[in-house]
Amino acid sequence: MDQLTWLTTKEDRTPIVSLLSNSHYWNKDRKPLLKEVLFRNDLTQDQALHLCMHTEGEVDLVTEVSPNKASDIQRSKYAKLVKDKGRKLITGIFNRYHSIHHDHHFRLAINYAINREKLIKEGLNGYGRKIPALTPPWAVDFPEGLMPYEQNPSLALKHLRQSNWEESNTYKIAVFEDLHDIGNLVARQLHIILGINVKLEVIANEERLKWRHILAEKKLDPYFDLFIVDLNTLFLEGTPAFYHREVFGADGAYRIGPEIPEFNNLYNLFERETNSQKFIEYAKAIDRYIYNEALGLFLVSPDQLYAVNHHVNFVPYRTSLEFAETSVGINHWSLRYK
Repeated sequence: MDQLTWLTTKEDRTPIVSLLSNSHYWNKDRKPLLKEVLFRNDLTQDQALHLCMHTEGEVDLVTEVSPNKASDIQRSKYAKLVKDKGRKLITGIFNRYHSIHHDHHFRLAINYAINREKLIKEGLNGYGRKIPALTPPWAVDFPEGLMPYEQNPSLALKHLRQSNWEESNTYKIAVFEDLHDIGNLVARQLHIILGINVKLEVIANEERLKWRHILAEKKLDPYFDLFIVDLNTLFLEGTPAFYHREVFGADGAYRIGPEIPEFNNLYNLFERETNSQKFIEYAKAIDRYIYNEALGLFLVSPDQLYAVNHHVNFVPYRTSLEFAETSVGINHWSLRYK
């Protein structure tokens, strides 16, 4: 299957990759501000973070920093914390092979049961933003006026009573290991607000690739009812091509359940559109559709966090890792030690 080709099983990386600036770059207003950028592939995330926080001349910048490391960075003598709005989304994917998720009332009950501010505060250390559906609010094709679901216990219980949920059932949630805290918070809130039995299963890191294969192949009905994942890609607009297709599309690797004809119809209009304005409007229509239908448990977008040497003026990009505006100060080690 085509969608399995991006599931990397092994990578042979050069320990260090060097990028040299082009001093003859055609745009004089955007000439490189750095002479050289070295990417170190010979360090783990923890090793790189330690070197950035406690030394100079080893690591100047670490990406994808966990929120629970933010306070350590802020206390560092050598590093500072840089944050930006994130392109990563944490969302819950309903297992629509299970008939309970065909029930709109039940899907709404799940969404209204969750306190997203608490997820951000306790699960992301305060570094994140609520999302209404699957388009980040900063994206070009974010639907104006779309507001995140807010926790509403009475409304959540009303929809639960109108659904086909049976009290004797147990609602099973699965998460990968790095989302354990978020999974715990979601499970606890569903139990407290809705009064349902909830079981959380944490999938170990070594099982991650196996489960991504299982979901992409779609040969098995997973045991869980809800799968909480983080989705991440590089984009500025055309959001449904990355997130919505992956979760609900005919070839979506994270689609758990049968295809959705209404979604496919909207997506087909979107992907065939050549007019830029209509393309964006179709993208907005797709996000409104999945929001109105509550097709997923839409949660939060974590901030992008970086550990950066105090003498590096790093300007983050939301769409990719760029260094076009990044520079170093006169006290940076590379200038001092010349």
